[in-house]
Amino acid sequence: MYFNRFYGSGYGSNTYDPRGKVWAEYICTVCGHTHDMDVTSTWHSTFQKRERVCPVCKCMSPEDKIKNLEKELELLTEEKSSIDIKIEHLLREIEEEQGKQIKNA
Repeated sequence: MYFNRFYGSGYGSNTYDPRGKVWAEYICTVCGHTHDMDVTSTWHSTFQKRERVCPVCKCMSPEDKIKNLEKELELLTEEKSSIDIKIEHLLREIEEEQGKQIKNA
C-alpha cells in the first residue's frame, strides 16, 4: 500500500478544532483496496508516508504477493506430504487387520 493523500476537516485549516479529523488515504497496488488511517494526532509531526501492509490481502507490494503465494504453496505441500504419509499408514494398518481376520476365520 502506498500513501496517496491527506484529507479531513482538520487538514489545511488554520484554526485548531479538537473535533477535526485528519485521514491518510492508502491504496494497495496488489488488490486495489483503499484504506483510510486516522492520523489526526501525528500527521504534522511523526507520521511517515511509507509503504504499509494491506489489511485485505496482507501484502505491501506485488513482489510481496509472490512471496506470500510461494510460502502458502510450501505450507500446503508440507501438509499434503503429511496427509499422504498418514493415508499410507492407515492403508497398511487396514491390510494388517484384514490379514489377521482372515487367519482367525
